[in-house]
Amino acid sequence: MEDAVRAKQDTFLSTLPVVNYKKDQVLLFQGETPQSAYIIKKGIIKYYDISNQGFEQVISFHTTHDIFPFPWIMNTVPVSLCYYQTATDCELYRTSRDEYLEFLHANEDVLFSELRKHVLREASQIYRLTAVLQSKASDKLVNTFSYLVKNYGIFLGHNLVKINLALTHQDIASLTGLRRETIAIELSKLRDKGVIHYRPHSLYHVDVGMLNKLLGEGQIITASDQNAARRF
Repeated sequence: MEDAVRAKQDTFLSTLPVVNYKKDQVLLFQGETPQSAYIIKKGIIKYYDISNQGFEQVISFHTTHDIFPFPWIMNTVPVSLCYYQTATDCELYRTSRDEYLEFLHANEDVLFSELRKHVLREASQIYRLTAVLQSKASDKLVNTFSYLVKNYGIFLGHNLVKINLALTHQDIASLTGLRRETIAIELSKLRDKGVIHYRPHSLYHVDVGMLNKLLGEGQIITASDQNAARRF
């Protein structure tokens, strides 16, 4: 089933133009009416809001094969609900909303697959909300890593997970609502405990066994999470 869906998607994508964007380019502004839909061929897109104090608050990230802005594409809103910006150099397929919807209407299995992916993404925002609502900086960070593992983790075996996003301290600060200086301190504590492993300009690796001990019963990362993460 998945192979058949991917084959149809690849055939559709092969007909689309590819556009290239450098890192840190804003593709859509909040409140802007999109002119095109985009599907990521390569790279990472972050989407975010800006607080009344002028601080960037990252909502989440889009990665390979994701399409955006999905609420506008599905005709549920007339404008972009947030900012979309390249977090890395990106190659994007570009299509019109009508062309993409026509493709979905003609291929119900692709439509179901796409809707399921977006339902799972929406459900995962519960973990983001749990992280943001924590009162202690350490708890915010631990719950944020739970969210990152569940959504962007590649399981390497022996309880070790690679977060498949090149995150800076500022990115994590924007995800958690904490100051970058606080993030640096709390990351060092987690590294000293053996929960995370990282070096400058490298991806974060997480020991999910150690992370589960800090999460408690409510947010434990399960075997099903590990199996789901293997799709990346």
